[in-house]
Amino acid sequence: MIADIVADTQWPLVLWFIAAPLLVLATLLAAPFVIGRIAGLLRQRRSARAASPGDRG
Repeated sequence: MIADIVADTQWPLVLWFIAAPLLVLATLLAAPFVIGRIAGLLRQRRSARAASPGDRG
């Protein structure tokens, strides 16, 4: 009986039910770091642009 259940199980569906929450959790954990990195790069570009106004065409 257990062998029939294992054989009939939709394994891709089971894997998605395991993987999808892990992907969501990883995204939520990584988002602040990614957003902070992008904000830091934009801030750096803005301050560099403000420091050298003569570089513009």
